[in-house]
Amino acid sequence: MAKQFSLVCALAAFWFLAGCASVGLSAPALGPCTQVSGQTLRLEGYIDEEMAACAGTMLTSEVTRVVVDSPGGLTRPARAIARTIAASPRTLVIDGWCTSSCGNYFVPAAARLQATPGSYIGLHGTPDPGSDKLFLAQQVEEWDAMVEAGEMTSEERLAQEATWRENSAEMFAAEDAFAADFGVLPGWRLYRSEDCVDPATCFLHHFTGSLRPRELPVNGQAMMVVEPDMLESCLPGLDPGNYRAVFEDTILGNPARKTEIEAANGLFTGTLACVSPEETPNS
Repeated sequence: MAKQFSLVCALAAFWFLAGCASVGLSAPALGPCTQVSGQTLRLEGYIDEEMAACAGTMLTSEVTRVVVDSPGGLTRPARAIARTIAASPRTLVIDGWCTSSCGNYFVPAAARLQATPGSYIGLHGTPDPGSDKLFLAQQVEEWDAMVEAGEMTSEERLAQEATWRENSAEMFAAEDAFAADFGVLPGWRLYRSEDCVDPATCFLHHFTGSLRPRELPVNGQAMMVVEPDMLESCLPGLDPGNYRAVFEDTILGNPARKTEIEAANGLFTGTLACVSPEETPNS
C-alpha cells in the first residue's frame, strides 16, 4: 500500500512539470551546436531558437550522426530541429540525457538510436487538451479576479481567453501533425484528451503494463524515465540500437546510477508498453 501511495503521489508531481524540467546528468556548457566531425554534429543544452538556427545551418546532408545531451526546451524550435534531423536517415546518439522536448521530438525523428553508458530518455508529455483545460481554468480565475479588482475590463478578459484558445488550437494542430508525420503513438506523448478527469494518471490508458515501483518519495518535480519496452512499443519505426543493452546494463544494472536518477525524481516506466489508438480503452 505504501508503494502504491508513493506512486500516486509521484504521478501527481509528474503532471505539474514545466516544459523544460528534467533530471539526470549535468551538461557542460559547450554551446548549442558543435561540429565534432564532418559526419557528426553535437547538440547540447537548452533547446531554443539559437539551437534551431545553428542546427538548421550545420545539419547538412553530410551529417549522419547527431549527438545530444539536452534537458529539453521550447517546443516550436524543438520540432523544427527534429524535422531537420529527419530530412536524412540519421543516428541519434544520447550522450547523457535527452529529456522533455529532446525526447518528445528528436528521438522520433531519428532513424536509429544509440546511447552511451548511463544515458537515458525522459518524458513528461507534450502540450495537450487535458492539461491545457486545467491551466486555462486557473488563468480564468486570475482574469476574473482582475476584473473584480478593476484591473481589467470584461472585454479585455474575453479577448485574453480568445487569444489563449486560438494559440492552444494552433499548438495542438502542430503537435498532431508532428505525431502523424513520425508515427508517434499517444503513449509517447503521454496524451491527455479534453475529457480527461485526472490529468495525473489518465494518460496511462494508452499503455499496458505498469510503472516500476519506487521506494523513494517524490520531492518536487518528476520525469518519466523511458525503459526499453516503452521506447520500442511507442516508436515502432525507430531502430532502438543499443538502448536496451545500455539501459539494462548501466542503469538498471548499476544500483548507484538508478538510485541517483530516482533521487532526482525519475519515474521508471517499468513494463509500460504503448497500445495503438484502436486498442486504447475509453478514459
